Order: sequence, then structure tokens, then C-alpha cells
Amino acid sequence: MYGFECDRKLRRGVCPNKRCIFPDVCPQLPIDHAPLVEVLRRVRAMPGVKKAFVASGIRYDMLRDDA
Repeated sequence: MYGFECDRKLRRGVCPNKRCIFPDVCPQLPIDHAPLVEVLRRVRAMPGVKKAFVASGIRYDMLRDDA
């Protein structure tokens, strides 16, 4: 969830019910994995780095909804 921020949170702060991703993903939360993919690509391109990957914390339900 690197870089995931909804407009409401940026304007007003954290939602009172704090239900951004459970039980369902809030429609106000834009799902875009492009920033994380870019970070992984830049790390992989660094000299001496052989692999760059996510070891844990993959939310498959959010991958399905990626913009």
C-alpha cells in the first residue's frame, strides 16, 4: 500500500471509522501500484542489486482493483 492516500484523508485527516480496506476497499481510496512498481524498478537497476521483490504483505484483492 505504498503511496495509497485518499483525497479525503489528505484534506481532513484520518477517517473516523478507519475502514479504508476492511471489510471492503473504500471507493474513495485510489488503488494504483505504479509508484511501488517504479521503486522496485529503480532498485533493480542499481549496480550490484540482483533481485528486488515484495516478500510479504501482498493484498491480492487490491491487485485485482488496480487502476
